Amino acid sequence: MPELNFRFELIDPLMPVCLDAYRDFHNLLFKGAAISSEWVKWYHGRIAMLSGTAGWTRTYAAYHENLLVGIWSVEPKIYLDSSGHEQNVGRCFAVGIHPEYRRHGLFVALSRFAIQEERKLGHYEYIFGFPQTGRSVIGGHLKAGWESIRTIPVLSFNPAGIQSFTSRREVGVVSNFTLVHSIDRRIGGFLNTADYRNEKWLNHPDHQYICFSSGDSYIVLKPYGGHCHILDMQGANGDLKVLLAATKTLARRHGWHELNLWCAPENTCFKEVVAADFKEGSEVTTSVELIGVKIKGEWSLKIHDACHFQMGEEEPY
Repeated sequence: MPELNFRFELIDPLMPVCLDAYRDFHNLLFKGAAISSEWVKWYHGRIAMLSGTAGWTRTYAAYHENLLVGIWSVEPKIYLDSSGHEQNVGRCFAVGIHPEYRRHGLFVALSRFAIQEERKLGHYEYIFGFPQTGRSVIGGHLKAGWESIRTIPVLSFNPAGIQSFTSRREVGVVSNFTLVHSIDRRIGGFLNTADYRNEKWLNHPDHQYICFSSGDSYIVLKPYGGHCHILDMQGANGDLKVLLAATKTLARRHGWHELNLWCAPENTCFKEVVAADFKEGSEVTTSVELIGVKIKGEWSLKIHDACHFQMGEEEPY
């Protein structure tokens, strides 16, 4: 195999000279996402402004001559550790190599370059990643210096056998998350404000989500094909019971063959999810391997006593 020369650099997908190339390359790698130019401007602009306090969303690119052949992005987040302490961290996303340029060590080389640059900037304590279990990219991440933290299981429910139905009138439709007063400070997860949720779940340029509320609690649903992802939920157990029951009824009436979500046993919603007959495993998706890399942090990241990451952090298609 001939040796190829690559160059690495920081790019800005919001710049006209980069936007089309980034959009098209992203859609080549992640065909189910089918992002638009509006999505690029929205996610790398408005969403980035509401995600965290350290820095901005950055994309590192690999080029062979003038051809874009690899991308690696990181967005700012605020992580609440088990003691409730806020840490500036990043979330790595949209990482991939052009299919014709794989097996050249480019994935690891681009990752090492991006991590080195992030350490120079020093904005984050750690960077998080959420690859699906069993994927080959996990090995590439580990070679680049990442560490495996823990598995977050996927749980699912098949609504075909539902015998008891909950009226749609039992829940409301969220039109403004500032009116849903569930606790924002979810220990062991990212700090996502009401303004962030409004922008992400109500103002998405390409997708329409189903957002229900009950009391001071909420649930966010994303139908996709013949199934539905539960991307985000939060609130009191009694309200969550109503929301999950209404979601199961909706799934039966719409003919979805599966509801699924990430839910670690340490998640505050776990007991209600299990009580609603969700079981570990899924026919359409897998659990995720939470990985991390130290940027300014002195110690390897450990997340055992609290883990509130949900599927909306790494939105599936």
